[in-house]
Amino acid sequence: MENYVSAQLLLLGQAALLGMLGGVVYDLLRPLRRGRLIHLTDALFTGGGLVLMVWFLTAVSRGEARLFLLLGACGGAGLYFLLLAPLLRPLWDFWSAAAAAFGRLLALPLHFGVKLAKKIGNFLKKHFLFWKKYATMKQYRWEYPPSTRRRKGERYGTEEKHKKTPERSAGRTGAADPAGRDGL
Repeated sequence: MENYVSAQLLLLGQAALLGMLGGVVYDLLRPLRRGRLIHLTDALFTGGGLVLMVWFLTAVSRGEARLFLLLGACGGAGLYFLLLAPLLRPLWDFWSAAAAAFGRLLALPLHFGVKLAKKIGNFLKKHFLFWKKYATMKQYRWEYPPSTRRRKGERYGTEEKHKKTPERSAGRTGAADPAGRDGL
């Protein structure tokens, strides 16, 4: 087994570029690292970096795990954060602000749709406040045939039992009961 120094230096340079790529991705995820998204972006970065590093160790270095490749990747990330990140941060801030403004612009129809739905809901709530009672009244009308319902214009309590009949009027005046029941 031979040891080629030039091939190892090439692998070290590729590992440093991989580390710098990891630093760029971390800087691009920096604007999203606020509030509840911090854990999601960290998990995304860590998972992606792990998959990329395993691919690099197996495919590029032909399955040989070499410690200097891990050190080269960490060194490349360190070089990026020390030298290039301060120069590129204003550029990333500009593009993240532009992306946020574009996202707000895309969300405007959704915002107006929610406002319209609230207005329609308030309108329906105002005009159909007694919807449940209305449905109950309609059901009540359907349960009884039209002959048992009160007619329009009749007052409540004017049913048959309150109308004067000959036997009631006879009982009040003291006359004899026409049916022959004599006060029973």
